[in-house]
Formats: sequence, C-alpha cells, structure tokens
Amino acid sequence: MRLPAFRLSALIVDKRPVLRISAEGLYYRPFAANAVPWSEITAIAHWSYYTRSVWLVRVSWTRAPSNDQINFAVADPSRYPNHLGRSITRAMQRAGGLPPIIIQLWSIDVTPDAIEAEIRKYWTGPIAQIHPRTVSPPR
Repeated sequence: MRLPAFRLSALIVDKRPVLRISAEGLYYRPFAANAVPWSEITAIAHWSYYTRSVWLVRVSWTRAPSNDQINFAVADPSRYPNHLGRSITRAMQRAGGLPPIIIQLWSIDVTPDAIEAEIRKYWTGPIAQIHPRTVSPPR
C-alpha cells in the first residue's frame, strides 16, 4: 500500500509540467523523461468523450471534455519506459484501433481543443477524430 501512496505524493510534489508541446516534440511526463521528437511520432488521435443518458426512450448525449484523451504512437516503443500495466493498456488501445499511448487530459488544466491546436502547430500528419457518440448507437 505504500508504493501507490508514495507515487501519488511524488506526482503532487513534482512541479515539472505534465504536458509540454513544442518544436522539440511532445513531452508527457508519465510516458518519458524527455520530449518525444515529432519525427518519432507515427499517429495521433483525439478521443472526444460524451456521456449518454437514457430516460424512457429518449437518448441524450452530453460532451464531457475533461474526460477526453489524446493518443499517440511512436515508431520504436522499445526506446521508452514500459511495464506490464502499460503493455496491457497499450494492447487494449491497439485492439480498439487507437494509437497505444494515452494522454489523460483530466489532470491537465487546458482544454482538449487548445492542446490539439498546439499539436497542430508542429505535427504535420492527420489527427484522427474519434467520437464514440457516433460509434456506439443507442440500444
């Protein structure tokens, strides 16, 4: 039980930015110690999160941007830190057709659209837009 509490406190005390997007590359602290150069990134996707409510027969969707995620893939994953938990979540993302590395945006105090706009300044490839609201029809 000490390890999770220690890791949580380390995350709280660590004042380095969690996410930094620059000409140098994409730095995401939980993924790697240094920025991943843009030339190493092979795919990027923006997963827009919606919540679905059903009342009687009426279905409504509400946008929940704090739950969005940005996924990316790198050319050579073996160059970056990995462990069993990461391997499992990356395999799940790949199985869903997404780039395997997830940037969780709930802990970042910037809107997903602002992050995507900043990425577009440096990333020349497409950013896939995934909207589960259109992927999973109501039952």
